[in-house]
This record gives sequence, C-alpha cells and structure tokens, in this order.
Amino acid sequence: REAVARYKSEAAWRPSTRRRNLFALRYFERIGSAPIAAITADGVRRAHEAVLREQSPASANRIMAVFRSVLRAAVRWGWITHAPPVPMVHVPQNEPNWISPELVGSLIRELPSHLRAPVSFSILTGLRMSNVRDLTWDRVDLENGHVTIPASQYKGKRDIGLPLSAQAV
Repeated sequence: REAVARYKSEAAWRPSTRRRNLFALRYFERIGSAPIAAITADGVRRAHEAVLREQSPASANRIMAVFRSVLRAAVRWGWITHAPPVPMVHVPQNEPNWISPELVGSLIRELPSHLRAPVSFSILTGLRMSNVRDLTWDRVDLENGHVTIPASQYKGKRDIGLPLSAQAV
C-alpha cells in the first residue's frame, strides 16, 4: 500500500490517464498489505489471473502495465532489488474496418445539421472529435491548407501538423 501511495503522489498524469491508472491500482491493492519486497512472481501471476477473470485481455494488459510501473518504481526507490516478471497476454491486432464513402454520406445525412461539419472535418482529417471541438482559428492555416494540434490536446509530446485536403478546407 505504501508503494501505491508513493507512486500516486509522484505521478504526473493527464486526467484520462489518471482515471485509468487509479482503476488499475485498485487491483494492485488486492495483493494485500504485504510489503512490496514480499511480492513474488507467483503473487503477480495470481493477481494477473484475478484481473483476467474480470477484464478483457487488452484491459488486463493495461492494468498489469501499471503493476509493472509500480514495481519498477520500487526498484528505483531502492525498496526492492528487482521487480518480479509481470505476465502479459498476447492480443492480436485486428485489421481496421474502413468505412466506405457511401456509408460516410449516409452517416452525415442522418446527423443533426449542427454536427455535420465537425463530423465531416473529423472524417476528412482523421482527428478525434475532441481535437476538432477544441480547435481554434489560430491553429488553422487555410491559405496553406494546414492545421496544427497542440501536444496538450493530443497523446503525443509534440504538436501535430496535418495537411488539409481541398475538401476539408
């Protein structure tokens, strides 16, 4: 519990990451109140099995990645000499299902009029709706057909520059 508390206090997470990681840390607390030095590979495996009983393989991997981060932090803090291995499940990547232009047209026609332009722009640029919603004119260069999404609004650590098609402009 002390390791989880310190890990939380030192974390600098985005709000969405914070929610996801705090959810994952609840599973970590199920290991009990044993000192972190007493956590073995077998204990981590049992925790992994418990997570898999309640979560999908992909969700279990995200939760176990947080476990691994806490254990690695404990190594950095000098609380343990090495972190026990953390099992992960292989999750095959599915091929994306592309939406046809006809289906896009049907979707756009079914939307309320106030959503048609932002959804169309999102589809044409590949931007998430939150990025489209938060876009300001100072980030749009219509003359050169370019838009910039600041790192603070994206998962990356750098601003993202995207060309705009004639249709998007």
